[in-house]
Amino acid sequence: MKKFLKGLGVLFFGSGLIVYTIMFFMETPELRPVFIMMDVIMGFFLFLLLRKKKPKQTSLTRSASRSSASPTPKPKKYSSYIPDPSDNFFVTNYDYLHELEQQAITPQMKDYGDIDSYRLAYEISLGALHTLKDFCYASPEGKRWYESMYHHCFNSRCDDFNFEERIEEGYQDLIENWAVYEQKFRAKKEQADFLLENGPQIRRMIIEIVKAEPGILQKDIYSRFDPAQRKAIISILQALTKEKVLFREPYKNTFKLFLKPPVLRGQL
Repeated sequence: MKKFLKGLGVLFFGSGLIVYTIMFFMETPELRPVFIMMDVIMGFFLFLLLRKKKPKQTSLTRSASRSSASPTPKPKKYSSYIPDPSDNFFVTNYDYLHELEQQAITPQMKDYGDIDSYRLAYEISLGALHTLKDFCYASPEGKRWYESMYHHCFNSRCDDFNFEERIEEGYQDLIENWAVYEQKFRAKKEQADFLLENGPQIRRMIIEIVKAEPGILQKDIYSRFDPAQRKAIISILQALTKEKVLFREPYKNTFKLFLKPPVLRGQL
């Protein structure tokens, strides 16, 4: 029955397509748009009747099609990186290495109040560094790690330097120039004592000067005080700026000083 109805439909729409096509050429031009539209309709239904339907996929055929469509898995590519034995040495001995590394640092003079404490800090640092070196040099991988970490260091000022040599040279300089360092620590103590005794008064004096002379140059502030206390004055000026009591504006090789920020002085 289905085949009969399909055949009847093909005959009807096929005949209609032929008839309307003939009439397109025989009738007046005003009617041609109508015949074109009818040809399209007939052709569309004829196409629906004559097209081949895709066979329904069973679960077996669907799984087969999915397996054939999926790409063949490619073998994983592994990195060619080969772990350095020194990396394993560091991980294995991390706690002990870290403890010594915290002590093997270059002492900074500003962190110490007297020369003896400064010397002791150097000796602790060197002792920790030598202990660290002896421990690392007991194995090839440890030696490699130590040399990469302490013989080939870098920072913003140097691409390759020996940290061990720097500490040893710093300690040697301290011992050979002991008198020079003693003078530096005396001056540092005098400055600290001066600030402790006179700091609050100097702060008030600087604020009054800037209030009376807005825009005064920082270098001119120094001339109002004892030249021997220049470093103490610089320290107080830096503190006032950090606390936003003073506001500085660059001017040539110095600064102009104000008690108000630019926005409150009517400046952008």
